[in-house]
Amino acid sequence: MGYRFIVLFSVLLAGPVLADTPKVPLSELTLSLFNDVAMPAQRALANNTAQLGQRMTELCASPDQTTLQAAQVAWKDTSNTWNRIAPLHLGPNRQTAVQSLFEGGPVDEAILKKAILTTPDDPATPKAIFETAGIALGASGLPALEQLLFGDGKVSPLPALQRGKTCQFGRWIALGLARRGQTLIYEWNSLHDGLTQNPAYHTPYLTEAISHAASGARVIADHQLAAGELDPPPADFPGWRSDTSKAGIAASIDGIEYVLFGSPSGIGFDDLLASRGQSAVVDALHDQLVNTRLALTALPESFARNPGASRGEIVALQRRLNELADYINGPLTDALGVPFKH
Repeated sequence: MGYRFIVLFSVLLAGPVLADTPKVPLSELTLSLFNDVAMPAQRALANNTAQLGQRMTELCASPDQTTLQAAQVAWKDTSNTWNRIAPLHLGPNRQTAVQSLFEGGPVDEAILKKAILTTPDDPATPKAIFETAGIALGASGLPALEQLLFGDGKVSPLPALQRGKTCQFGRWIALGLARRGQTLIYEWNSLHDGLTQNPAYHTPYLTEAISHAASGARVIADHQLAAGELDPPPADFPGWRSDTSKAGIAASIDGIEYVLFGSPSGIGFDDLLASRGQSAVVDALHDQLVNTRLALTALPESFARNPGASRGEIVALQRRLNELADYINGPLTDALGVPFKH
């Protein structure tokens, strides 16, 4: 079962875990995290990218404020789902080509202008969609599409989308993302076959889930919060154009929590620890997440528009995320023991 406040309250009422509490098999934990956490997120990504492709097709057919807003909503939905998946870099998502398509990154204006000129006459043909894999880095994926759909956040991007090949280029990107979202499902299904047929897959999957939960917290602190910069510009924060920087961070923290505590209908590492008499470690992990979310709550919704004004809140959240990573890598991993502890 997933770990929530009501579960913590119940544990406190019940007292310490009994010595005869059934142990949670690692195979059961693996399949629960796969079936109840990873695959629902991947299916959501496939659905979101398909919707984004449809909305871009509608925008290019009739570019007006209504179709633009619909495409923007579809972009935000796709970005939010990816941010929930991104910090963990598990399975097929660890591929560099996949990450470059979906993760927020800088757009190169010169490369983007050249890429727009290469837009095929019909971006929806199978050949054209396949060729989206060759769009240059700096002009591809969700980051480039964000720039086309949201501009600089000050001037409407609609006039630019109504001229030349700009909208069709955005449609081309979106259709390529939809194809990749679907092929990722096939790749995850292959991983599922391996997990069900070969028990040797279980240990590396779980150990990576724990280690990547820790490194994922640091990725949020470093990448999504521009660590190391005293006065970072808005462009250093993924999602600044669409004003989704904070929402993206929240989604990433959600993803880490789901890996640690499982879905409400499944089991997580909290159940594994509780079955080993380590409820105190679970409670402390819960406290770490609460502190992280409190720091996130203090961060203004549109902080990336003027990051200098939220310097204190940004640093506080970075500190909480690094403390969470330290706890996962330290006491949590120690409590799990072999094979998680090295």
